[in-house]
Amino acid sequence: MKKNIILSLLVICTFSLSAQIISWDEFYNFRNQSAIWGGADFIPNSPYGHGDKKGLPAKVDNSENIFLPPVLNQGNTPSCQQYSGVGYALNYEMNHINGTSGYDSLNYMPPEFTYQLLLDGYAWNGISMFSSLNIAKYIGHPFWPDFMLYGDTLHRKWMSGYDKWYRAMHNRIHEFYRFDISTTEGQEKLKHWLWNHNGTSQYGGVALFNANSPWNRYFLPPESDEAGKNVVISWAGNATHGMTIVGYNDSICYDYNDDGLYTTDIDINDDGIIDIRDSEYGAFKVVNSYGIDWADSGYFYSMYAAMASEYPYGGVWNHEAVILDMKENYTPLLTARYKIKSTHRGTLKYTVGFATDPNMNHPEYVLDLPVFRYQGGPFPMQGYSYEGDDVFEGGFDLTPFLSWLPDSGTGKFFLIINSVDNAFDNNGEILEFEIIDYRNNLNFISDETPLPIVHNRMNIAGVEVSAEAQGPEIIADDHYTISGKEEIQLQAEDGTPPYTFCLNTSYSVNYSDKDFPEISGDEITDPNHIPVELPFDFPFYDSLYRNITVSPAGHIMFGEKYHPWPYCVNPDQAFRHARMLSVFMAPWYLYNQQGDGIYADISDQKATFFWVSKAEYSELNFDILASITLFPDGKVELQYGGDKPPVGASFVAGVSAGDNNRFTYAFLENHNFASLYYENVPQGISVGSDGLISFSDISDGIICNLPVKVGDMNGLTDEKTISLSNSFGAKVKFHSENADYIIAGEPAFGDLIIYPGSFTGDINTTINSSSEYIYDLTPGDIFSVEGNQPIILENYFS
Repeated sequence: MKKNIILSLLVICTFSLSAQIISWDEFYNFRNQSAIWGGADFIPNSPYGHGDKKGLPAKVDNSENIFLPPVLNQGNTPSCQQYSGVGYALNYEMNHINGTSGYDSLNYMPPEFTYQLLLDGYAWNGISMFSSLNIAKYIGHPFWPDFMLYGDTLHRKWMSGYDKWYRAMHNRIHEFYRFDISTTEGQEKLKHWLWNHNGTSQYGGVALFNANSPWNRYFLPPESDEAGKNVVISWAGNATHGMTIVGYNDSICYDYNDDGLYTTDIDINDDGIIDIRDSEYGAFKVVNSYGIDWADSGYFYSMYAAMASEYPYGGVWNHEAVILDMKENYTPLLTARYKIKSTHRGTLKYTVGFATDPNMNHPEYVLDLPVFRYQGGPFPMQGYSYEGDDVFEGGFDLTPFLSWLPDSGTGKFFLIINSVDNAFDNNGEILEFEIIDYRNNLNFISDETPLPIVHNRMNIAGVEVSAEAQGPEIIADDHYTISGKEEIQLQAEDGTPPYTFCLNTSYSVNYSDKDFPEISGDEITDPNHIPVELPFDFPFYDSLYRNITVSPAGHIMFGEKYHPWPYCVNPDQAFRHARMLSVFMAPWYLYNQQGDGIYADISDQKATFFWVSKAEYSELNFDILASITLFPDGKVELQYGGDKPPVGASFVAGVSAGDNNRFTYAFLENHNFASLYYENVPQGISVGSDGLISFSDISDGIICNLPVKVGDMNGLTDEKTISLSNSFGAKVKFHSENADYIIAGEPAFGDLIIYPGSFTGDINTTINSSSEYIYDLTPGDIFSVEGNQPIILENYFS
């Protein structure tokens, strides 16, 4: 038996980087992005279950543990997010894994460290707790002896000294997770964390949440445990305050409906459902940052019903409590030490990049940092004008780059400083740059310093290194013939457990320049987010959506109801951490004049949304004209036809899965039109974080590549593409002579991969191409196959 195979040749280039490393193009295109005053990381659901429900005690109070610092007072600065996130939660969990006391100042991490890195030097703005937690996750956090604060060093001080930064690198968050506390089940899971870290410790943990300031407190009645103590029975308004949960008490009670009873089985809120929101029993114990003279020596209770209620109508932000999962005994393996001089730190954005070719003059990959992005205000590097304060020495943990080192071990690191200084009042210099390999006690010192920092340009100092690559390796076959009933368990080795697996798919982007089309459709203008039902199912990453939310701020969102992060003003962070399409996400003030608005032109073939508006940034006004078009096959078109934004007002366009890992930028400042397409994994195939590939109701005729990625505790990664098939078929893989990718201007070769499925017999291959760039194709050949195992014909044509 013979089969003819006519192959339509298609090249799809995909490239996914770790959450902490981005491409040079991404960094360069956002080099002028305005300062980050806030920000939030994507918060995945907690992997922890609720354990043995029968063993859960009725009361837990972790304020009695030695790990929690004394009650703190944020004073008159808007730093509640740092006092809750760092002052309480980070300190508690770090003391827990170290077995140290929160009452000892040697173990205290001052919340001002991240607050002062992130603000403008004047302490006028609040900063999201998640921005501070990101610093502890990706950079580290010092203890008090390395960052002592006094009256004249508040608000502006930055920590200088490589040894201090190196010690801080050891103190890290592995990940932070969320519990949905709008349900009984979610609150039970949180209570298990508070009790014993979900069965992983004899001691309990703490959790964070955002809500309105607890000004509307009541007193617990005589019938309640802890009678006379302060309690919040319903949260007022929007989330403006961060707080820390330290325990719970099931015997707290409050009579919501004044019937003289304490019940759990009456529909008190009249929503037609009896659930945790109707319970008059139970409360979480919370510590505040208003000092020991506030409420009950700094503490109060919040009823379970209040924590579960709808936000912002009595509940807490996003229905969530956030927990910190710490890195234990972490040691950086590869670091950078740098020393720079500047009289105006707020004009600088700087980080470290890496190139696999030591002859390159700029990096291929860049460390994506949550700080040192035009922050700190118009002050010298250390914050004050004392002698020597314009010189700053710091360090970065470069361990994640070990996964990107070439087999030769030779590459080049770069210190990158972008200066945006229109006033030309910054005198700066790169004084020193050095890479340190602690595995082999090697130091690589740049001979390109000292180097002046030139105004309004990218300033780069490089150093060649020779270091051994390191990281996990995915252990799996290259191909699996599947029936759909089995499971495939991926493994990893040579890294630091625990390992986390994920699907590693991405969008491809094609650019062009087009005239902006005539505005059409119906006006749907609304100052709030606009729900829209599509006439077709729109595939977006791994899900289908018929209901979307259109934002006045130039983007479309998917999934759960959207609540803006408290104190988050950074568009790039918000883009990466919400499931969305964006055509101009930016920190601009938008306003409409006559004829402006949002328009929707929707049919069975496509749905186009137009934004016509005015924008203001830094006292400059410009016109906005943009569109997003969705197609039933998942294709997306983005077009920006408005005025070019002023310097510093960069906008973010592209697609994001909302997990801080899968996102693709569209650089519409270079071209006004982008077409994006996603090669979907067939429905019914999923990859769990534990590496388990599962199949559910998969269809026949599947021949697909499944790109997967694994990360270890040190942030090192590995990627592998696995082929899956359950039927007969074939694919082509392109490459150049000496690389796994196509190089412009050089001959390309194609490997023919035949998947016989269960077929046994002779196959007659015929390859056709309509492309003028593909030639010298091998004529038809006959191969004998014996089911299941694919045949790989290397360099079959060119």
